[in-house]
Amino acid sequence: MAKFVFDVGQKREKRSAVRKRHREVEEVFNASRPVDAASDSEHAVQFPAVRKNTLAGAMGTSFGLQLRRLRVSSARFGSAIPFLADAGTGVEGARLGKNLTGGDWFHFDPWTAYQKGWVTGTSIVQIGGVGSGKSTTSKAACRRLIAQGRKIAVPSDPKGEWARVAETVPRHQVLELGLEGNRINPLEEGVKPASMDAREWASEVHSRRQQLLIAIISVMNSGRPMEPQQYTALDVALKRVVETGQVPTIRALIEKLRNPSEVDKHDVGTAGEALAHSLNRAVSGDLAGMFDQESTVKFDRDTQMIVISTRTLLNKPQNVRAVASACTSFWVDSVVRDENSGYWVIVSEEGWSEMRDPRAVELLDERQRLAGEFGLANWLIMHEITDLDMVGTADSPQRAQALGLLSKAQIKIVHKQSETAIGPTQAALRLSEREVETVLRLRQGQALWKVGDRAMVVETLITRPEWEVFNTSSKRAGV
Repeated sequence: MAKFVFDVGQKREKRSAVRKRHREVEEVFNASRPVDAASDSEHAVQFPAVRKNTLAGAMGTSFGLQLRRLRVSSARFGSAIPFLADAGTGVEGARLGKNLTGGDWFHFDPWTAYQKGWVTGTSIVQIGGVGSGKSTTSKAACRRLIAQGRKIAVPSDPKGEWARVAETVPRHQVLELGLEGNRINPLEEGVKPASMDAREWASEVHSRRQQLLIAIISVMNSGRPMEPQQYTALDVALKRVVETGQVPTIRALIEKLRNPSEVDKHDVGTAGEALAHSLNRAVSGDLAGMFDQESTVKFDRDTQMIVISTRTLLNKPQNVRAVASACTSFWVDSVVRDENSGYWVIVSEEGWSEMRDPRAVELLDERQRLAGEFGLANWLIMHEITDLDMVGTADSPQRAQALGLLSKAQIKIVHKQSETAIGPTQAALRLSEREVETVLRLRQGQALWKVGDRAMVVETLITRPEWEVFNTSSKRAGV
């Protein structure tokens, strides 16, 4: 057994030398103080009697500072000392860039944020003007989340930007609507969840088909509500199409609306004729051959990323693009809701466009409400809150509905905003005055991330190969 011998005398001698050195330093320090400040008792600050402790520096010296002993939790200390850095997001999730608030790397995954209790929902809203780095940030985050086992779906890619990203993914699908005979049937029933029996599933499919059809009609009628008899006509026609045993299509439904049976005509009269005219816009004109018949393409359930390119509609009327977006989103939803398909990030590239109609907003709201049940994270991208001026007036129910959708998102990404847009942005996203000041000072590629109650400024960092794929500014830069 080892034996330790302590030389007590030597230790005492060392302690005595240290005390002597401390006294010498204090004498020098006291001698250097201004005489009037040291002697004027009227202006001297009176501190309560405290135990005198010694702060030893790197050289073993001390200035005899008087400190009060304090024992407090880290949470209370963090509140008392506001300049302490945030703990960051940890290392779970996709590494996106630098946390400029805390100085650490920033990692992101909506489901990880939920697991840690930071948020109670996985929906995301991202706002940023042209050239703010909004597009690069969303693409970098989604592309890197694939390495974390997540899947990405972009139901409508009007500019073909996301298609380029998908092509870098080993297992991907890019469907070009209107080209090469690509057609999807938005009325497909999708995949039945194992937890539902046949009757429950049939009722669910019927209800969702009605939702889509009502949304299309609403868009084509500029939001004008349907008459009660028209609801009945639509319900009956949809049931009759299903009874044929064939896969329901919009064109087949139009036929039933125009030519009801004698029995059905007694109940609905001619109420279906106006609906048929509205739905005909979804299968003719600019949208001809896209949604009228059964699908010519199949959703690969094992794909890591799927993009539906709608660039052939980029310069078409807004209501045409809105109908296409509703149809493609509905078709994607029917597959990603399969409980065995994994965790999906659903990107709405032109978020403001999808919220122009109240019925379309209802479809988005339903997806957001059911995100937790089906393992979805909705990513809504907008330029400015003022984009919602196209939805309705400031006091309109439609605008309130759209703003409610934004406020429900617990993950908010705010890039630099203009002076005119910051006010509505602050109100809609509930930003503090300090956060508003931060947003106005942001540079390109930086954003204020609000993950639940946690706020941090993040700078997105990308590699040269990523830049060549993500960059959307080359035309603006003249290169």
